[in-house]
Amino acid sequence: MHGPMITLTQITHANTHLLARPAPDVFDEAIVPARLAAFAAAQGHFMTVAMNDDVAIGQIRAMVQHQPDAPPVLYIDNLAVAEAYQGKGIARRLVQAALAWGADMGCDGAWVATELDNHPALALYRAFESEPMERVAYCQLRLAPLT
Repeated sequence: MHGPMITLTQITHANTHLLARPAPDVFDEAIVPARLAAFAAAQGHFMTVAMNDDVAIGQIRAMVQHQPDAPPVLYIDNLAVAEAYQGKGIARRLVQAALAWGADMGCDGAWVATELDNHPALALYRAFESEPMERVAYCQLRLAPLT
């Protein structure tokens, strides 16, 4: 007997309803319909979900970063697979879908950030790397002006 049939579907403004029932831990917070609509309408933004029947059990989000002094690059912003489905190659398929989309969008490369202690993510990304990984600092900046 085979396991569930997992399909990948790119999210567009026409099929955002597919995110009505995401599995736990696939998104960091509850989906806000207006934010989802804005994301789906934004040029250069990408989301693909892994579906098991009518439940989103994985997702990847990415965007094209245009540069004035370099070719565009793909930034993979978020990747998650529900715990019950981890270790089945779904994350790899999601990354492959994002990379293919980035190539179609004219991107010259791709990058992603993750925590240094996220060993499953680091192992996944090493399978795709073209250069050795480097340690970097991640800084969140406030939008309010400094006083």
